[in-house]
This record gives sequence, C-alpha cells and structure tokens, in this order.
Amino acid sequence: MGTATRGHTLAVWWPLTAAPVPGGALALDVIDPATGSVLVGGGQGGSSADFVSPGQFVVPSSGSFVVRVGVFFAGDVTTAPYEFFVAPVH
Repeated sequence: MGTATRGHTLAVWWPLTAAPVPGGALALDVIDPATGSVLVGGGQGGSSADFVSPGQFVVPSSGSFVVRVGVFFAGDVTTAPYEFFVAPVH
C-alpha cells in the first residue's frame, strides 16, 4: 500500500525485467483501497522491457492507494519479474 497527500496527481510506470513466461502479458492497476475502484490501469498490459505507463491518478481522500499487478487475460498463468515506480506529476 502506498500513501501520498490526498488530491495530488501521481503517475505510475513499470517495465517487465524479463520476458513473460509462458508468454502473454501482465496488467498493472492502481486501486483505491477504501472503495475498490480502479484509479488508473484497468487492462494495460506490459509484455516487454519497455517502460509502460497506464497513466496518472489523483490520490483519493484517504491518502492511500494499492498497486496491483496480475494477469492480463483471464485464465492466463503468465508470470514475469517487474519493477514499478510511482512519482508526483509536476
């Protein structure tokens, strides 16, 4: 779980650090833990070492957010190592 000043705009980026196994893609979502709403993401898949950004989000009133990484396609068993970064937008 991450925390930041409510109302601030943050951006999230991530690369996969190796190819997905057995292939396919992973998705990164940022979730408001108080409501379960997806703040940004909702199906952005990463399938290479390139940096991918699902976009920017506004920190909810609770000041908390959750970064969730999972499979892009339902029923997929894809795994891959990854990194993610969250930073303020200036």
